[in-house]
Amino acid sequence: GELDAWLTSGGHRRISLDSIKSCQLRRRMKVMSMSRSPSQQLSIVSLISHEQTLASLKLAFTSDSGGTKKNITFFSNPMRMLMELDLLMPQLVVLDQEALRLLGGPSWFSDFRKREEYKQIHLLMVGNDLNSEEKVSIIINNVNVIDSPLDVAWFKGYIHAIETFWQMACQD
Repeated sequence: GELDAWLTSGGHRRISLDSIKSCQLRRRMKVMSMSRSPSQQLSIVSLISHEQTLASLKLAFTSDSGGTKKNITFFSNPMRMLMELDLLMPQLVVLDQEALRLLGGPSWFSDFRKREEYKQIHLLMVGNDLNSEEKVSIIINNVNVIDSPLDVAWFKGYIHAIETFWQMACQD
C-alpha cells in the first residue's frame, strides 16, 4: 500500500525512511524538528529483542536519580519505531543485533544516516559476535557498541555523556 517496500536478498522486508516520512505528512502527523531547548526531556528510543538486555536497560532508567529528565520509548516492533521516529526525534536510538536484523541488517545504519535530521542522533548497538559486515557498517556510520549483557553503570555514564553533549549543543 502506502509505504515503499522491497525484499532484501536475505528475505527481509525493507521500507525507505523517506516513504515513512511521506506517509506521516500525508496523514498530517506532526513532525518535530531537531531543535530543542535544554528544558525539554532527553528522548531515547529503544528497539531491543533480548529480554536480559531490555531488563538491564529498564533498570538503568528506574534507578537513575539525576540529570535531565528522560523520555524513553521502548518498541518491540521495528515498523512502529520507524513510523514514530520523526515524532519522537530522539537524541539516542538503542538497538540490539536481533533488532538490527529485523530492520534489514547493517545497511540500515547508512540509510538512517542519509536523513539530514538523523545525522546528530546517537546510535548504540548492544551485541556480541558481530559479523564483518556489521563491524564495517558500525565504523562507517559512527555507531557505538557495547557487549551484551548491558553494563548498567556503563550505560548510565554513556547517557550522562549524551546529556552533556545535548545541553552544550542547545546552548549554541
